[in-house]
Amino acid sequence: MKNIFFTPTMSLKDKLIISVSFVSWLVFVYVILAAHVLPFWKIQWPLMPDFQTVKIMSASITAFACIWYLRGSKAVLSSFLFWVIFAWGIEALSIHTGWPAGNYSYTPNFPGPKLWDTPVLLGFQYFAYYFFMSYFISNLLTNSTPFSQEKDWWKRSLFVSFIASMIVAGVDMMADPVQVNVYHMWQWPKDTAHIGYYGIPYANYAGYIIIFTIFVFVFKYLERKFQSKPIGPITGIIVAMPLLLHFTRFIEYSPFAPDGVFLVGCFSMFLPCILAADKLKKYLKEKTE
Repeated sequence: MKNIFFTPTMSLKDKLIISVSFVSWLVFVYVILAAHVLPFWKIQWPLMPDFQTVKIMSASITAFACIWYLRGSKAVLSSFLFWVIFAWGIEALSIHTGWPAGNYSYTPNFPGPKLWDTPVLLGFQYFAYYFFMSYFISNLLTNSTPFSQEKDWWKRSLFVSFIASMIVAGVDMMADPVQVNVYHMWQWPKDTAHIGYYGIPYANYAGYIIIFTIFVFVFKYLERKFQSKPIGPITGIIVAMPLLLHFTRFIEYSPFAPDGVFLVGCFSMFLPCILAADKLKKYLKEKTE
């Protein structure tokens, strides 16, 4: 695509939203490199104060600005508010009752304040780390376009939503063993350490598949209701942002992944990203012809 960042017809608002998304991603990249990647090679870069919070918030701002530009203000506000509220609620329920994901508890290593023993920033993490990337990648893999299609709406949307949930589960298969066993963000009961996948119950992954299939489908319905569309001209950088964030997360977990997890991540995170990037390349090429 000739115009990677901006086009001559873009308004100042369009350029500002794209710039915010890109700069926030650069902040995210810096945190990942300084905190997780370069130390593996014995290279030290200065860490930002409270870098764990900065990491989550920079990813959230990247996602918010990108969805706003590509899907409109109503779509981004509805999805963001849902995850901020719902993610905290479902995690609090599981922490205190064991349902639906089992018994676990968050350690002081997880950033931000807690409400009812549950981190407030969990919703931001769900929104940026899971929903944002899985929505666009699943559309690219199944429809060869970053957005929903009108043809056979409910059947196709349900299928794409299921693919999105599998992408989320795949991300978690690489992320959770690192978050639990290396970063020690949360912990499971010691008597269940031998159960499941690296001590993580299989129900955790089944829950992701069910929850994200339902919500992505609902989001696709809301897209139709809101008549969602890009608020400005599409450029390469803004539609590539979900893939850039997804790939950066793969890089984050690669250096310290427990035995076997890196290989799992190559199939569950890196491969979908590469396939989606190929689809995106063809989509952008067709738009310029």
